[in-house]
Amino acid sequence: MQPKQPALDKRIVTDDDEMFKGLTDSVLLAEQTKMKTPKVLKARLADDHKRFGLRDVRVNGEGRKFDDWARVEVLDAVITAKTLTVRFEVWCNPKHMCAPHDLVPVYLESATNQYVFMIALLEPTVDENVYTVEFTYPVTDLARALGVEVGPKTLESLKRDYPELGITAHWLADTKGQGNDPNHASGGVLEKGGSGKIILRERTTDDLETSESVRNSEWNMAERLSKGRRRPVYDAFAGILADGKEMATTLEAESEYQVDDKETITAIVEGLDGLADRVKTAGELIEESRTAPKKDVEVPKRPYQLVSVEKSVKTYTDHYFDLVGGDTAYPLLANNIVLRRRMVGTDPVGTYLVAVKGRTVDKGGERIRLAAQINLIESAMETEEGMVALGRLLCDGENIDNAFARVLHDVLAARGLTALLKQDWKVRHVLTVVSQRWKYGMKFDDATVIDFSADVATGTLPGAEAEAVVYSFEFGVGHPGLTAGGTPTALSMAKRIGHWDARDGIAPTPEGAKKFTASARPITRPYHVPADLDSPRLFQKADFTKYKTLRDALIAEVFKLDQGKLAVGGNKASVLARELKLT
Repeated sequence: MQPKQPALDKRIVTDDDEMFKGLTDSVLLAEQTKMKTPKVLKARLADDHKRFGLRDVRVNGEGRKFDDWARVEVLDAVITAKTLTVRFEVWCNPKHMCAPHDLVPVYLESATNQYVFMIALLEPTVDENVYTVEFTYPVTDLARALGVEVGPKTLESLKRDYPELGITAHWLADTKGQGNDPNHASGGVLEKGGSGKIILRERTTDDLETSESVRNSEWNMAERLSKGRRRPVYDAFAGILADGKEMATTLEAESEYQVDDKETITAIVEGLDGLADRVKTAGELIEESRTAPKKDVEVPKRPYQLVSVEKSVKTYTDHYFDLVGGDTAYPLLANNIVLRRRMVGTDPVGTYLVAVKGRTVDKGGERIRLAAQINLIESAMETEEGMVALGRLLCDGENIDNAFARVLHDVLAARGLTALLKQDWKVRHVLTVVSQRWKYGMKFDDATVIDFSADVATGTLPGAEAEAVVYSFEFGVGHPGLTAGGTPTALSMAKRIGHWDARDGIAPTPEGAKKFTASARPITRPYHVPADLDSPRLFQKADFTKYKTLRDALIAEVFKLDQGKLAVGGNKASVLARELKLT
């Protein structure tokens, strides 16, 4: 049995919640509908199954040990001329469950945030936290639900116009006293959490090229590489790319500042520890006020509207690579371009995670950077052949889906360094940086998470004893972990309103489906391209605004620092390389 630790910052509004006492009949139903209680969602599930003819759904729950972000895992999906059969799992973390249980509707998705119907409604508990779900659905009914003409070539038309579908799950929670709203999402065609996509036909180079006409403003994009996914980049570099691991791209909004000494870092950490205590206390008092007898009691306010502040302390060891032997000495570090391997003590055995940090767009002093990361085969990278293959991957200009190389090429072009790609060099480890890092994840009541870290970074050159130290702290949105797809995700209020109230995005009933229009949908591109970085929408995103507001407030009110006098950082490795006389 796993520890019973329901989260204090969220709960589920149940059918018999205290707020419904004294209400009867139509008034009670109206309030339950407004708060999206389990009874209302079960009625919605039954309605969807009836409207869309979904009869063959099998759900099996069990208890398993799990301590990670809740997620969807698509196990198998097979489409024939007659049926689509899908089998998937939904994993829930007992440490982060709502009280008294979780509430998780699972949908079939036709495109990002476009829901066809609800497949299942799960109510996980600490003792039953993993569900296996399997459903079989007639292809003709699926075509009608999606508005595709049914005829002699139904399957062909369906695959052409819907090359992919998604299984998406929403973990609901009442965090604002306004009912059960999406608090976390996983799966779907964006594959949040690393899985969720149902590929109905093989993707082509034309598909990938066409998808680039659509701007992608998600902070994190990732896809697990494997033979079954038929990614050209994987086929070309299968000798070093780890099977089943992600190639990911990120749009990183960040503000990094350098400070003079360890004492400043210590004071910042103490300030955030104090904030974490205040946020926790406020949450406990708010929870008490919900169950207390009704009286004139002022409900406590959450500091900075935060519902939680989670702290971790880790040591990172980074090996920085550069291109050695060409016309310019250490051209990457000399030009503030990061190419590094990151190692953390908690990484699974065999992990070889390499990242490249690309071009940055600056708008009024606010910065967003394009980056990418790949998982390589450790045993291959311990050989000279593996390092040579990495060099070829960096130079690759043939595979349109080599997002890692495209990030590097884009920043080289911005710095006027494209000639590097034609020079004779070798990839070599030239700098080691060991960082002690205090990390904080600060979560708002709409599930937006702002990252913070305070660092003491010590740099050394391979085989040398001299050291250099940089003290810094940074705020960020969009920073990935070992798996970018696992980064916490919230749904915007606009999406919630459309989903729950107006039913925007819900496919028409089979009887009312529109006549087929011969226009194929582009695939959902599983990576960013450089043009995505230039979208003005990035600086207008709601979580970007929250990030700026929280950053400015904490620097002034918690850290007691003058932001205007802080030294702006951005690349610790390049600073350390200069101090060590490498560049």
